[in-house]
Amino acid sequence: MKNTNKLDARNQNKLRENETIEKIEKSEIKQLSSVLNKHHQPQLSIVIPVYNQIRFLDFTLQSLIKQQNTSDWEVIIVDDGSTEWLTKQLLYQVFQEYSQLIDLTILFEVNGGLSWARNQAIKVANGKWILPLDSDDTLAPDFLTKSFNVLNTLDSNNKHTVVISDLQGFVENEEEAGGVERLMSWSIPDWDRESLKFKNLLHCSALFRKDLWETVGGFDNNLWFGWEDWDFWLRLDRKLPDGLDIKVIREELFNYRMKPGMHSFCKDNFQLCFSMFQTLHPEEYSLSDIIHAHRRIGAEGAKILLPLKRRIKQFPNSYILHMWLGLVHEYHKPKDVVTARREYELSMTLGHEKNDWQPIILRILVDRGTDMFDESKRDLPHIFGKYDSNLKNELINVYGDIFK
Repeated sequence: MKNTNKLDARNQNKLRENETIEKIEKSEIKQLSSVLNKHHQPQLSIVIPVYNQIRFLDFTLQSLIKQQNTSDWEVIIVDDGSTEWLTKQLLYQVFQEYSQLIDLTILFEVNGGLSWARNQAIKVANGKWILPLDSDDTLAPDFLTKSFNVLNTLDSNNKHTVVISDLQGFVENEEEAGGVERLMSWSIPDWDRESLKFKNLLHCSALFRKDLWETVGGFDNNLWFGWEDWDFWLRLDRKLPDGLDIKVIREELFNYRMKPGMHSFCKDNFQLCFSMFQTLHPEEYSLSDIIHAHRRIGAEGAKILLPLKRRIKQFPNSYILHMWLGLVHEYHKPKDVVTARREYELSMTLGHEKNDWQPIILRILVDRGTDMFDESKRDLPHIFGKYDSNLKNELINVYGDIFK
């Protein structure tokens, strides 16, 4: 009878657990949170965006459980609107398993992309320092200890330091449970502010101050094609008079998962992605570079038309997305200059505080040969008043007297 009672109790507990999971899956729940020490302000917040592929998350969290430094940090997982079946159920189970081991928060958000997900997590982060970590990557057991050792040498007012380690790429060893096979390594190159505009010098999993993140408005949601880390480091560096101070731990403490056959849009379309990247930072490149970037974006518009339209639905007030869409309509066959002009006008309106000359000049150029050209040119004195004389002179050199 006692054994029967125990079995009934277990069945009832299992039933209640299944009912709870079902409620979680159907609910509009936005957050699960368990703080082991509510009076403790963590020094570091580890933010982990998740979009599908939940199966890798346990591997990542296990690497955190194994950290030699077991305190002074919290973990914030943010689900970026995953579409895989029973994602909420699986994340609830993750919460049940790990919330008694680490200070853990799980956020459930609508899909907005990697930058959006990271930003949502960092907004609620309690740590002074932030560490992004992708949901399929891992940290070596002494990563946090050695990172904290560096932090402890810094002045409390230091806001310009980034702490990072070298990287190793790995795949799982299918013949050994939990085993990994090292495929490659990457040593962080010497920091060079000038070369940063031509290549990324850091990976994503580096420690930086939350208040530094705030000064540049977080990660940029416009980078639907990737490179959000590169863009973030560039904007941070340019925001600071003396640039970033990079502290490198010369050990491979960050483990980057490499998947068979992995590729990305930008790996296959590097020049197109770089062209979009350049237009996000027109002050970094020559006018000739930017003009060539505009033409490439337009000419290869078929590759980005649908992603752009999807992204604009998510972020309709992004001036640069509308500018890119205008370029696609202007250059890609069949050309649609009416729609291109409308997109440039919208880009000008949305980006009026950005001090970006690009949509204004593009609107003027698309009006050449029309009755609206003279009206468009009325904006020129205002534009040239904002920028140094080089912009006017370069435009005249390229396009002739129309910009006099």
